Amino acid sequence: MSTSATLPIVDFKNLTDEAIADYGMDAGAALFAWLVSKGLVNGDSLALQVGCLDDEAIWWQFGRRFIGDDAHTFVGNIGSGDGKLAAALKYKKDSVEVYQIHGDVIPEGPMRYTGGVYFVGRVKTAKGWMERIFAGAASGVQGHFDQAVMYTVITTMVGIWACKMQALHGKG
Repeated sequence: MSTSATLPIVDFKNLTDEAIADYGMDAGAALFAWLVSKGLVNGDSLALQVGCLDDEAIWWQFGRRFIGDDAHTFVGNIGSGDGKLAAALKYKKDSVEVYQIHGDVIPEGPMRYTGGVYFVGRVKTAKGWMERIFAGAASGVQGHFDQAVMYTVITTMVGIWACKMQALHGKG
């Protein structure tokens, strides 16, 4: 075990929401490339959309990414108005859980699909606990792999956001 500590080379204090989203989507794209390379998914295109809810519960998109030649054909599945993301935002749960719980109340189509993620990030700082609601959706391959990629995106974003909050406000 090494005794020398390495410090992050990222200046967390100055990261924008969009930069945090880009890092998250980079992590998701790496997972997706691995899934494709192992033959675990039924395609090689994916549409991603990520953002956060503000204090008034308004969703703000911080980034979108389209991976592969057919990725744009999935954009309708990830929408905040009538797609996977809409189900997650309205019910404050992952889209697959929303469909399981609410069944036929959820309209036919993308709102029923797996791949929308709703996640509350939390971090303790010197000023106390902070939280932020992250949300996103992925579509392009089997729904559970869409969701796995989106969880990677979102949890990476949460990790970076938490580091930013501690850099700005001190560790708790």
